[in-house]
Amino acid sequence: MQRIQKWFAIRNYAKKLGPQLRKRYGASRYYTPEQVKATVRACGLNLDWVCYALCMYCDRDSFIQYHFNVGEACDYGAMQSEVAAQFFHNHNRGLFNEVDASTVINSTISSWCDGSGYDGGCFDGGGSCDGGTGD
Repeated sequence: MQRIQKWFAIRNYAKKLGPQLRKRYGASRYYTPEQVKATVRACGLNLDWVCYALCMYCDRDSFIQYHFNVGEACDYGAMQSEVAAQFFHNHNRGLFNEVDASTVINSTISSWCDGSGYDGGCFDGGGSCDGGTGD
């Protein structure tokens, strides 16, 4: 059950979080951990797996510093590899390095939403988490 919850949480981070980060903070290759967590909360997304959201939308140094500050040990490269392998059609599970995983994740997420709301058909659309409040 936990594996399924994790899969859905990460899928929602990929599907909904990127467009909302762009909406709230403007287009950027990376966002701060605080911006990512605030947007996860605002969207009502699952916070249990927020480390995966951080590895998807934060740069490596910010990710490491955040986890150092909160006293957690999470492996940025391993998490990015897991996300890339499961959600970005990388069938060479475990056979690429952190830089490759980061490139796959960032380029794929960037291509999903071109500003018009079109997600390239990778997921089923939507992506709005502001409940129509204009937030």
